[in-house]
Amino acid sequence: MSESNYSTRPAHKMDVHAIAPFMRQQDVEEVRVSHGVTPHEALSIGLECSDTCRVGVSNGVPVVMYGVSPHTLLGENGTIWLLGTDEAALNWKPFMRVYREEISIITQGFKHVENWVDRRNTVSLRWLRWMGFSVEDTPQPYGIYQMPFYHFTRDIETCATSKSL
Repeated sequence: MSESNYSTRPAHKMDVHAIAPFMRQQDVEEVRVSHGVTPHEALSIGLECSDTCRVGVSNGVPVVMYGVSPHTLLGENGTIWLLGTDEAALNWKPFMRVYREEISIITQGFKHVENWVDRRNTVSLRWLRWMGFSVEDTPQPYGIYQMPFYHFTRDIETCATSKSL
């Protein structure tokens, strides 16, 4: 995935069908043990519930979908999420450069975002820390199977303090 062939855009229903069959195994397992859903269901719910939902596209193919869903209709807190394919994970550098700007797009109107990440999802944990999210030190039981997950948070005003590539 070269940087010149990587772009982002608003997500569409067809992106769910393009990403779901190729979702990273760690993401597949995470949505299964947390919410008991398939990749297709997780992406569909994310698309439907997020104020702003976007996709990263590599060489014309959607490889990652992400967004923020509000906790309440008028609240300033949201649940940030991202699900992707192996292509996005293997060729992460162009995506990471773009995603710094994308965070400000998807978090518009929010003051605080949070979510939970499966302890076994090492790629996502590394990415969250690199992007400046606070990740709790100790995993807690979470989801329908009460598996160990880390809670992570970020105040949106601190976006500019992320580390540089």
